[in-house]
Amino acid sequence: MIDDKDWEFFDANGYILLHGVLDGDDLRRIKEAFDEVWESEGPPCTQHKLLKYAPFIELIEHPPILDQHWAIFGSQTQLLQYDLLRQGPGNDGPLRGWHRDFSFPGDYPLSINTIVYLDPMTDEERETLENICVVDPATHRLACRARPTGPVVVDIVYD
Repeated sequence: MIDDKDWEFFDANGYILLHGVLDGDDLRRIKEAFDEVWESEGPPCTQHKLLKYAPFIELIEHPPILDQHWAIFGSQTQLLQYDLLRQGPGNDGPLRGWHRDFSFPGDYPLSINTIVYLDPMTDEERETLENICVVDPATHRLACRARPTGPVVVDIVYD
């Protein structure tokens, strides 16, 4: 469960990183099911395909994941989208542009995205990922999604 320190970090920065939410048999089952769905159903693998497979139905209610959502949303927790993505080593495709989906009025989020990495990373891979994946802390509180790309000029008008 998210503790007070984690909640404060999430609230201030808009994200939190939790380790070990899947391990042992749970991780093995999901990885095997992932490969099965990817091979038999083909991409894109959305909830319409995933929810035909028991391991993905069970993953929705996996306590180390679901408990985090309940800590934020309580009984209002809902699954809105469920997808599998695969990126092999040495991907030459475009960079993924992560973005915020909604502006939230008030102090509580209306939705969150949860990403579960299934493959372990070496320290070198983790460092590479951290160098190419940038999380811009606190942008979840901005009123707009666009960021300035050049100098910002502000005119201050006095009455």
